[in-house]
Amino acid sequence: MKREHGITNVLPSGYSPIEYIMSNNGSFIDTGFKITSNNVSVEIEYCQNGDTTVQSQYFPLFGSLASNYQSGKFGFGASQRYMHPSVGSGMNLMVGRNEFNVLDGMALNVWHKLVLSSNGNNFGANIDDGTKTYNGTQYGNIYNGVSTTIFVNRSWGNLIAQNLKVKRFKLVQNNTLVLDMIPALRISDTTPGLYDIICGIFYTNAGTGEFLYN
Repeated sequence: MKREHGITNVLPSGYSPIEYIMSNNGSFIDTGFKITSNNVSVEIEYCQNGDTTVQSQYFPLFGSLASNYQSGKFGFGASQRYMHPSVGSGMNLMVGRNEFNVLDGMALNVWHKLVLSSNGNNFGANIDDGTKTYNGTQYGNIYNGVSTTIFVNRSWGNLIAQNLKVKRFKLVQNNTLVLDMIPALRISDTTPGLYDIICGIFYTNAGTGEFLYN
């Protein structure tokens, strides 16, 4: 199977590389990692499948399952103050109390790379290696003390992505790469998921349904 990461020999015996996993019927990844610093960056390579029927709908790339209106928590995935682009006419990126349109006009059915970074005072977004960028002042903490999730976060109830493909997820905290996750297939039971090449942990579906893959 084709891979586009240049990573083909890092998986241990018992796992096979695949190009991506795709959310389906409530499937998501719970990394178990809690962001505890304002010095953090996240990189995700994703492709949102869709057509005109998904206009104005929201899909989360990553976040957390923090309780609604958690006091003072404005980071990735805290209540309604979370990161999500919306599909269609207004693809906005929401982080903390900031909302900006750096993602506006990003095409569906095309692979994109989004890098979000914070140093505690300033917040930045970089789309497709500089094709679009945003830099601004950060308000509140970037962390929320809750496990980081992929394909899901919480707003008014859990918001789970549908037909979202992911082929790389990286998280850096305090200048240390703590998560570097690539799609893989566990050969013994043909279960797809994300394999963290930093810690050697294979993450499978923590929700309902099952991931699709290629």
